[in-house]
Amino acid sequence: MGLKLTIKPGERFFVGASEVLVVSEHITTVIVGGTAPVLREEDYLEPSEVSTLTDELRLIVQQIYLSGSITDLHDTYLMAFQQLWQNDPGLQGALAQINALLMQRQFYRAVKAAKALTVSPSSAATPHIVAS
Repeated sequence: MGLKLTIKPGERFFVGASEVLVVSEHITTVIVGGTAPVLREEDYLEPSEVSTLTDELRLIVQQIYLSGSITDLHDTYLMAFQQLWQNDPGLQGALAQINALLMQRQFYRAVKAAKALTVSPSSAATPHIVAS
């Protein structure tokens, strides 16, 4: 049996690179089979919502999870990681955890850790730094 999701009317979720919108007036149960990564709307960060460097890191980690590969985003991830590491030493423990999870290919857990990083009080003050 696959992953069982209980979805509210109008809620959406993501399977790999695809967005699924449930058009129903009732709570719906969806079973997703296979090995594609699944991310609920509540854990998904829209690219347009990125306003801090921690958001940028979270978005990169999310893209790694949904694509199933760190290879294409490695350089982008590393740049954001290094900027955060240098600019906010208080986040180094959380950043090390996210990095370890990615190296262990535990991408979903890395997404959850990155989400926690973006809602922490310390990360709110971390400005968005544009990579050059």
